[in-house]
Amino acid sequence: MKILCIRFRLFRIFALLLVSGAFTCQAIDGRSQTAQAAPPPPVLIQIRYPDLLANRAEADSGDAPLKKAVASLAAKADKLLDQPAFTVTDPEKIVAPSGDPHDFHSIGKYAWPNPDTADGMPWVRRDGYTNPDCWTGKYDLTRYGRMRGHVTTLGLAWFYTRDEKYAAKAAEFLRTWFIAPETRMNPNFNYASAQPGVHDGMAIGIIEGADLIRMLDSVKLLGLSRSWTPADDAALKDWFRAYTTWLLESPPGKAEAAMVNNHGAWHAAQVAAFSLYAGDADRVAGALKMARHFVDTQIAADGSLPHELNRNRSLWYTLYGLRALTTLAGCASAAGDDLWAWRNPKTPEAPSLKIAFEALIPFLTDKAAWPRKHLDKQQAVQVAALPLFYQAAAAFRAPGLIEATRYLAQKTGDRASLLARLPDPVAAATTTVSPAPVILVRSGWQTVNIGDIAHTPGLLTLLRKHIPEARLILWPADIRDDVEPLLRRQFPDVEIVRGGLDSAGFPDTPAVRSAFDRAGLFICSSAPDIHVATKVFDAWRKYHAADIGHHPYGFYGVTVDRESAFARFVGARPLSPSERDLLDHAAFVYTRETTSLDYLRRENVKTPILAFAPDAVFGVDQYDTARANAWLRANALEKDRYICVIGRTRFAPYYKIRKHAPTENDRAREAYNEQHIENDLGKIRDAITRFVEQTGLKVVLCPEMTFEVEVAKTGIYDKLPERIRSRVVWKDSYWMPDEAAAVYRDAVALLSMECHSPIIAAAAGTPSLYLPTATETSKGQMWPDIGLGDWMLNLDRPDVTGETLSTELVGMHKNETEARAKLSAAMARVRGIQRETMAQIRALLPHQSLSN
Repeated sequence: MKILCIRFRLFRIFALLLVSGAFTCQAIDGRSQTAQAAPPPPVLIQIRYPDLLANRAEADSGDAPLKKAVASLAAKADKLLDQPAFTVTDPEKIVAPSGDPHDFHSIGKYAWPNPDTADGMPWVRRDGYTNPDCWTGKYDLTRYGRMRGHVTTLGLAWFYTRDEKYAAKAAEFLRTWFIAPETRMNPNFNYASAQPGVHDGMAIGIIEGADLIRMLDSVKLLGLSRSWTPADDAALKDWFRAYTTWLLESPPGKAEAAMVNNHGAWHAAQVAAFSLYAGDADRVAGALKMARHFVDTQIAADGSLPHELNRNRSLWYTLYGLRALTTLAGCASAAGDDLWAWRNPKTPEAPSLKIAFEALIPFLTDKAAWPRKHLDKQQAVQVAALPLFYQAAAAFRAPGLIEATRYLAQKTGDRASLLARLPDPVAAATTTVSPAPVILVRSGWQTVNIGDIAHTPGLLTLLRKHIPEARLILWPADIRDDVEPLLRRQFPDVEIVRGGLDSAGFPDTPAVRSAFDRAGLFICSSAPDIHVATKVFDAWRKYHAADIGHHPYGFYGVTVDRESAFARFVGARPLSPSERDLLDHAAFVYTRETTSLDYLRRENVKTPILAFAPDAVFGVDQYDTARANAWLRANALEKDRYICVIGRTRFAPYYKIRKHAPTENDRAREAYNEQHIENDLGKIRDAITRFVEQTGLKVVLCPEMTFEVEVAKTGIYDKLPERIRSRVVWKDSYWMPDEAAAVYRDAVALLSMECHSPIIAAAAGTPSLYLPTATETSKGQMWPDIGLGDWMLNLDRPDVTGETLSTELVGMHKNETEARAKLSAAMARVRGIQRETMAQIRALLPHQSLSN
């Protein structure tokens, strides 16, 4: 189901132009998978990179309106290819009072010669009335604006067409204005907004830097091209770092930061955006701290922006102030924070930005006249408001904002299309806009196990594939070390929030509270038991107690093992009344194997959807191919010429992993491990020996958990015969799931005491033997459930020997086509279940529409 119609998709394509153009004071014409591959996806501020990717994919697939829009953009960009690069050192200009032609020089747009004096001095200010002389070549304002606009257009044109000529031209404009010693602009606005006879420049001239934010979005796109080199990018970052230093330390910068109106907010937005680009985390944090201050001080309890109300263009400046605050919200999102959800302690009933947008609805939808003075035509104001209301409607999903956005989209019609440079305006009657439904995901149980890590990308991949219109928010339990970079690399469009629960059982951070406010559904990823989510689901139910029916929650791929030998061994108890209540009121409970499903059915759990869904790790499709290939080459390993083996002790020594003193229970488990380690690892060593002798292939000893690196060395590798050890490679370090997946993908087969490495391998098309023991939960039942029960061999069985294992592995090698066909059939069943379950989940989402 497509939620966004053509017109909204067209709007997204040119959102960088529309967002900036509607507010521009000047009337001017216009890594990912691996370190060795392309750079990481750009983090944009005024538009979402995933939206651009989605639009480009649709255009490439033949979507006619999008293809026309891209062609129109390319035609506009073509006209820029022969234009000379602009420079602040243009000989036509009046040099700034400093005498340095590299200093930017402009007069204030509202500065005019004094009509009461013969020489026009000193100049006077006429608020809201623009002096056309400010646009002439005598000053830098127009050439500066054209440079920014052209870079934006060319960057977008390169992104949509991949034609390097556009990137090359944009790079020329950027190098000339910012980098080349002969022509670069000094990183300051000391002489901006001058008023002759009064001053040589004012702090308010710093507002000219605000439009560099949207230009940088295009620069970040250029970072994926060949023409914008790492050296170029480093030089531009140096410029913005120096400019930000000037913003923070110079007298004009400090004066602008102290402004209480939109100028102060734009100062913070510039510091945040430019520091995000330059990688200065401390400066970003400082700016975002000020962002909350500006939201609190600039938005009144009634939603107005009092500091903008005495202007001659008070409605326009109210929107301009809101644009500064929404830009700060974009910076906060890029930094993993959430300003959209921020609530002024004095008005805690709703997010402050929501209050401000809703207060404007009557005046922008022609239901009430603006009570203050404003010189702008109503349609021009509505055009300026539209891109902001798109953002607000998507952020809050409030019916009033949705309806107002629909009205503005209809009302602006051709005018909005003209500003966006669309090829053909789409009839307002067909306008359909739907803010994306929001799904909150709880996952990331630990970082010492690639199986637990992989639950998160597995579920995110399934949601992104089957519910593409949804906005995803991840609330991880733990994403330390290399896990967060992995997720941000693979899922740049997923918002990550952090926080816990307070003593009353409610979210204890603004970010998590905001996620609770915005999400329409809360889903817990695959887990060893429901206890991982009981507290957070209880918090969700309390938070939405008044309308819990509109805020469903559920489990995707959970084990509830209360009856197996392992459950009895570890003292598992039957369902408690609170657990039963949690399950009964869940919208869905998908167990990852049928043993748990049968148990919950016998317990008469009343959730409306109680069904089987294989572990979310089956959804993993991320591969760190470059890192994996580098490691394989370094160890003389070739595709389809090795198997992977994962060994372990029966109980993971968590007290060692977490560096705690052992308890009595820990010591008992260690003793149990010692009783069985020779049975388990001895069979694996025998299987390796026989397999190498029969095939001549190599063996990779690799870990699923951190502690298994040492187990593989001391329990397997060191005890192999010397003649066999020469064909065995011990991986002496831990890794992330995407690197493991790439290594597994190129293997003949896996032999694993762990459950999740075989799942990762199965998703990559590689068959595996899974070797459970008595200390495994019932999760292993998923292998028979998907038709691979004969590839699950319990090491506690006397008839499962090293010879048994090697025979199976040799069979997989010699009968590769048959083995992979069998796996393919099992995965077809898995994919079918994924489609069905995701469709059921999708049906629970609140899909709102802005249609007629």
